[in-house]
Amino acid sequence: KMIIKKNSVILNIVNFYIVIIASQLSFYYILQAKPITFIPNYLSCLGLFIVFGAYLLLTLMPLKNFIFKDPISKKYGFKAHTEIDKK
Repeated sequence: KMIIKKNSVILNIVNFYIVIIASQLSFYYILQAKPITFIPNYLSCLGLFIVFGAYLLLTLMPLKNFIFKDPISKKYGFKAHTEIDKK
């Protein structure tokens, strides 16, 4: 939609298949790769925990940015959903 300024179902389907093929190919090449040493393995695990921590932190305490703003209630985070406040 950003490129052609219209929502095209055909392009969405083509994009979906391109992503599926790319992910399957990358997974195949990862399985065929030689074993890695300790340092890249350790760094990738550390990076995974950092990404997970950032996801958790931004879920519980989102930034006051337009990306995290609920378009309906104009609030951020869990406070944007009134059904959570009622519980």
